[in-house]
Amino acid sequence: KKLGAVSLPDELKATTRLVRTEWSKQGKKARKALAHCHEQAGVEHFHDLRKASQAYGMHLGLMRSLWPSAMRAKRADAKRLVSILGHEHDLSVLAAVADREPDRFGNGERLALLLDAIIERQQALRAEALELADEVFSGLARKEGRIVGLLWRQAAK
Repeated sequence: KKLGAVSLPDELKATTRLVRTEWSKQGKKARKALAHCHEQAGVEHFHDLRKASQAYGMHLGLMRSLWPSAMRAKRADAKRLVSILGHEHDLSVLAAVADREPDRFGNGERLALLLDAIIERQQALRAEALELADEVFSGLARKEGRIVGLLWRQAAK
């Protein structure tokens, strides 16, 4: 696969540090996006959380051989979170189109019903996403990074 093109340090200690550090950075980025969603609940914040969740899921997939059962379970939750956030984003796009081109959706009453339905469903999806994201990203970034680093070092022996 494309991993053959990845350049990692030759020394195990340096590679372990790199893996641990990058894993921790990704976790911090995800938790920052999650905090913004809790604080401000803006469209862009949920989109950032979706991107961070996608990256986390990819990292879990790359590292699945280190601890298959744990990585598989965490990845399933990350994928579910990405799916929920994807549906939420689709509704944001639909709302933006309805706002920009209201004539496409019929009379004012029909548009109002559509926007009410979008808002109601978005609120439900956001609540579900936040609850799941709180679980997915509950581990401290540094702690999880250390665990992945230890697993990496053990697998290299």
